[in-house]
Amino acid sequence: MTVSRARVRRELTELEGAVLGTISLHAPCTPYRVRRAFLDSPSPYWSGSAGAIYPLIGRLERAGLVRTRRAPERGRAGRLCAPTERGRRALRAWLRPPWSAAVTGVPADPLRTRVSFLGVLSAADRVRFLEEGAAATEPAIRDHERRRRAGWHPGEPYEAIVAEGALAALRARRSWLVRAARGLRRSRRPTDSPAETPRRSAPSTRSHT
Repeated sequence: MTVSRARVRRELTELEGAVLGTISLHAPCTPYRVRRAFLDSPSPYWSGSAGAIYPLIGRLERAGLVRTRRAPERGRAGRLCAPTERGRRALRAWLRPPWSAAVTGVPADPLRTRVSFLGVLSAADRVRFLEEGAAATEPAIRDHERRRRAGWHPGEPYEAIVAEGALAALRARRSWLVRAARGLRRSRRPTDSPAETPRRSAPSTRSHT
């Protein structure tokens, strides 16, 4: 996405806002420092975005939101980034309400999307899907609990709040899957076929989230 120089935009993308915020927190910092922050994220959404960081910093610089200078003693990787005043205004605008529904609405969840289509599986496989989904959240929960015991992010109180939110979301997701599995087990009928064919119905306008 091209960031216009004509005005400070409120509609930075989430990745643009997160990169600009990371630069602001650690300025002056190298592009590698910014990319490392994304690579180290426990969220696949952010760690998977790491490859886009260098080109995005270049776009932010061309838009006048970031300035860079060379640090000769650091060699080829020795660019240092900092936000411009325009960039700081754009970051504050991105942070403040009102926010779009994409920010405050139901977040994407690939497991929840798949639940919409469980009817194509056998009754046993539906329950197995939910139970294994709940079990698959355990490593991430344990990792976050270990990080919390170690002190989350010393000296970064807002990162600790973020991490607590992530842990709460993981636990809620596990609880939802466990409850759903129990509900399906109770509702299973002896006559359930090994692999039921979904019944035809009127076209649905439901969106799967």
